[in-house]
Amino acid sequence: MPLVGANKSSVISAFLVNFTSRWLRRERCYNTHQVEHTLCRKHKSRMSVMYTKSERLTMRPVTTSDVDNLFSIYGDPATNTFNPAGPYADLAHAKTVLARWITHWEKHAFGPWAISLREAPEKVIGFGGLSISIYAGITINNLGYRFSPDVWGKGLATEFSLCAINYGFDQLKLNEISGIVRRNHLASQKVLSKAGLKYLREVDDVANAPPSLLFNLTLNEWRSKRL
Repeated sequence: MPLVGANKSSVISAFLVNFTSRWLRRERCYNTHQVEHTLCRKHKSRMSVMYTKSERLTMRPVTTSDVDNLFSIYGDPATNTFNPAGPYADLAHAKTVLARWITHWEKHAFGPWAISLREAPEKVIGFGGLSISIYAGITINNLGYRFSPDVWGKGLATEFSLCAINYGFDQLKLNEISGIVRRNHLASQKVLSKAGLKYLREVDDVANAPPSLLFNLTLNEWRSKRL
């Protein structure tokens, strides 16, 4: 039977409402997919920047699974010869430090890396990176590292420092990078100098102990060395 009058208008209205509703749902779905796809691409791009490599090393952000390696390296008396605080006392302390490092990554999108040899990426041989730190009331972009004793003497600390500095200036767009070292730690002072940092001044960062030495490199100085 053909539709006439009010019945015909009602059917047409119902059709239009249904069609519009379906079209809006499809658009919302499409737009949501596009947003998620865009965010995914941005996330992947951001994550790719968090990883870096040098000639012999590969560096990745630390994770909670690194706690045993962290305690093994930082709890070793040999790696704390010049550290007034001494080795990590226990695994619980390593977990606390690791949690702080991960929070730094979440807040600033950079922080300490777990370091491995490119030929054996599954084995962590050290930790290090750039972090916002405060020493004696001075806030700096601190360059720090510590390697397992079994890889000492191979120039890895210098190679890592140069890579981290390039990353800090090129990727993170930092204005300056600093390093704090004990006066009697001549090997670390040599590494910082090789990496381009210059002695700036003394810093009284440890109570009842001789002052540490502050080394520094500015973005302009780094750029001039690359010309």
